[in-house]
Amino acid sequence: AETTDSRTLAGDQPLYAAPTRPDRVGRMLAAVEVNGSGPYRFIIDLGANRSVLSSRLATSLGLAAAGTGTVEVHGVTGSAVVPMAVVDELRVGTIVMVDQQLPVLAGAVFADADGILGIDGLQQSRIEVDFRHDRVKIGLSDPRGAPHGYLTVPARTINEGLLLVAGRVGNVKTHVVIDTGAEYTIGNVPLQQALLRGASKGDRRESVVTGATPGSASGDTHATPSITIGEARLRNIPVTFSDLYIFSL
Repeated sequence: AETTDSRTLAGDQPLYAAPTRPDRVGRMLAAVEVNGSGPYRFIIDLGANRSVLSSRLATSLGLAAAGTGTVEVHGVTGSAVVPMAVVDELRVGTIVMVDQQLPVLAGAVFADADGILGIDGLQQSRIEVDFRHDRVKIGLSDPRGAPHGYLTVPARTINEGLLLVAGRVGNVKTHVVIDTGAEYTIGNVPLQQALLRGASKGDRRESVVTGATPGSASGDTHATPSITIGEARLRNIPVTFSDLYIFSL
């Protein structure tokens, strides 16, 4: 199998830690070995309960279907039954996962990446991302605090490890899931109604929300009051509001 390296990327695009710019949505990727091959580039997605392979990578490695061969995957806009592949070993940094049965997905969710690294493999991990120097380091968790200059946001885990933090949008208290695999921020309809009862129609634009599963959903995108999470205050953040499957789930 061919590995994905900097030669296949355009221009000055960062290989692993791409910061957000006005003309590009940033993301974090990790170097992952699959059954001793690679490294391949996996999206670090703390909003995903389990790791996933792209159909392109599963085919190139000749990975066989596992057991009954399918599993139901839940995404932002809906659910889907997809095939699974047996992976003997998945290695990222000092973290090793063995005897894994991973869903196999196709579609634009991967862009040029080879898979998704979900929280199933990161429960006891420490992830350090340096956007300035395009560097991602993943190792076992330790008691060290954050380096000087970092903001610390307390979080708790729900639903097998998703990170939930207390926040505020304007004057409205909220619960926020930190999803490093999402390109944009989304909100549910009750939050939208609480925030924007008096907003004019001109403040909004129609949007389409897509996820890892087939299908899409319509939504309204508009700026919100400042979003406060811990010591961080985020301003001028466009949020797409929709009655999405993920919120009912």
